[in-house]
Amino acid sequence: MTNICQKLSADVKQREWLVACCTHKALVLLLSASDVMVLHCSLYALIGLAQSERPRALIGELNSTEILLRILQEYDVLSKTLAAGLLRILCADSSIREQVKIFDGIPICLSLLHCDNLKLLWNVVWIIVQLAEDPDASNDIRVLGGIPLLLALLQDRKPSSDTLYLCSDTGSKASINAEQTEAEPGEETMPLKIAVCSALTELVVNDTNGQQIVQSNGIYLLGLLILPQESSSSDEAATVEHLQKSAFRALRFLFSMERNRQLFKRLFPPDLFEKFIDVGHYIRELNAYKALVDKISTLTEEDISVIKNNILATNQNKAPSHSVGSYEVLELLGSGAFGSVFKVRKKHAGQSYLAMKEMSVHNPTLGKTAKDRGKSVGEIVNETTIMKEQLRHPNVVKYHKAFQEKDKLYVIMELVEGAPLGEHFNSLKEKGTRFSEERIWHIFIQIVLGLRYIHKEKHIVHRDLTPNNIMLGENDKVTITDLV
Repeated sequence: MTNICQKLSADVKQREWLVACCTHKALVLLLSASDVMVLHCSLYALIGLAQSERPRALIGELNSTEILLRILQEYDVLSKTLAAGLLRILCADSSIREQVKIFDGIPICLSLLHCDNLKLLWNVVWIIVQLAEDPDASNDIRVLGGIPLLLALLQDRKPSSDTLYLCSDTGSKASINAEQTEAEPGEETMPLKIAVCSALTELVVNDTNGQQIVQSNGIYLLGLLILPQESSSSDEAATVEHLQKSAFRALRFLFSMERNRQLFKRLFPPDLFEKFIDVGHYIRELNAYKALVDKISTLTEEDISVIKNNILATNQNKAPSHSVGSYEVLELLGSGAFGSVFKVRKKHAGQSYLAMKEMSVHNPTLGKTAKDRGKSVGEIVNETTIMKEQLRHPNVVKYHKAFQEKDKLYVIMELVEGAPLGEHFNSLKEKGTRFSEERIWHIFIQIVLGLRYIHKEKHIVHRDLTPNNIMLGENDKVTITDLV
């Protein structure tokens, strides 16, 4: 009987008749059946019914969420895959998403991201996409460790023999009505990566989530997906384009956070970067990113190679470019008249990152004669030692040491995650908005407290206080930098 219901539910016209006969109620009850064939046919039939809006709403009213989540925890892979497929469709309803949260569905879904079945993964990730639209759920996904798990799915995986559903996500939010498409050889993982890109897009709306995506190597992993790929068929070419647009969208959402601007300026050539900016902030419409895909596909191999090298340079797991003293140099963060700043880590100290300022001892700002420059270098080393011992304030950068090696002076300090206040001002102009008065007071008070501490309590004068030396981090935490 469940097999007959499965076949009838495939017909759009028969679905209304089936729910009028209360067939959906019987099918939901049979989700608790001990016979696996009955369970599978019931799930297939409910998936068919749920393709139509009214039957889907009626199924959702029967509180089937808890049963489906139990199946996701305890049953075989095929049962889990079917249950995830049904739950993905039901999550179009906000009440179902709320039930998923109530019945601890978020940790259950995240635990399934360790599996190897591509179809199950695809369904689970699209459930996460829909849950992430809620700010509280988005926060829970990060707290429970979901972001590194999602990013891990973007790395090359061994293809499964299962077919996948290719979601046509072109709307303002995650599309629920997915078109079933059999994956061609060689493109098995692309629909899964598309789903992951959509999940990251929703998560990055939360500023803290976005920062964790960056810190977990998200820009590198997403950047690789925008590069052109060879396609063996028109269907595969369409899938590749879909993936590129999804990756560009996730990157553009990350760019909308001021603290990430410097990273993106180093990724793209000027003409592509201009188009990237022109898309606008937080645009979910996927076709808005087609111009970027078209542009990158017309670039020369030499230009593509430059972009690829720029993307590879953002890889936080790459080998250091060189060493200075006991520090491994990872990447250039910025440069100016006084020198350059690099991201570094101490050798054999894990993934704890620091910032290293490099200056030439021949820099005219240190003095006109060799004697004056030597004296200035000595003063900087002494000042840094004093500041390391005496400066302890949440709004003032922490210094570790300064040392000279050959004709270079190096200052090691805390790596401040964020963006300069000056860049926030520029971003406000782009977005046509202003700081709220509450936000202004929050930032201003921290600046005053930091300056009072270094000037009045420690008698240290900041000789170059500008908006570019005031960093704003998570929740607008102020850090005054560049005291040396």
